[in-house]
This record gives sequence, structure tokens and C-alpha cells, in this order.
Amino acid sequence: MSSASRSNRSGADAALVLVYVPAAGPSGAHGPAVERTAQLEILVNDLGRVRGNRIVRADSLPPGFFGLLERHLSGLRFRPAELGGVPVRVWMPYELRYWAP
Repeated sequence: MSSASRSNRSGADAALVLVYVPAAGPSGAHGPAVERTAQLEILVNDLGRVRGNRIVRADSLPPGFFGLLERHLSGLRFRPAELGGVPVRVWMPYELRYWAP
């Protein structure tokens, strides 16, 4: 898995993550894996941990996607947003790219 940061239309940074989601059945049962994307909004708390998420737009979601998504997001850490020098929670855009059949 690799990650990077990129700017969205509003100029804010959105995280970009590539993960592989294995096929649900025997190899090739659902066809070849293709790159798919999901646009999310994630809630980052004042400690830099993800505490919520919303799917804004997504390509076809494979079986088990939500469990993998929750597990992935729970391991992320960010530098908290600040308002007047005080850490605050904030919703931020997050783009997830993955390979799935």
C-alpha cells in the first residue's frame, strides 16, 4: 500500500491511497481486477485520528469493502487541523483508489 497527497479543486489536500482488494471467489471468478475509486469525507479529530467517514461517490464496491475501509481508516494518523493554534476536528476530502474485480 502506498499513499500520497494531492490537491483537489478547492485547493485543499486530499489523501490518495492505493490498496488491493482480493476477489471474493476463486481466482478469476469475477474477472480481472481493475482500478476503482471512492471519494470520501473523513472526520479527523483533534488528536489526528479518523473518527468518521462518508462515501461521497464510489465506483462499484466489492463484497467486504466496508470492513476493509473501516480497518484501513482506523490505522491512519494525521496532523490535526488548527484554529487559532488550537487543534480542532475537521471533515476533509479523501480519495481511495483500489484494485478490485
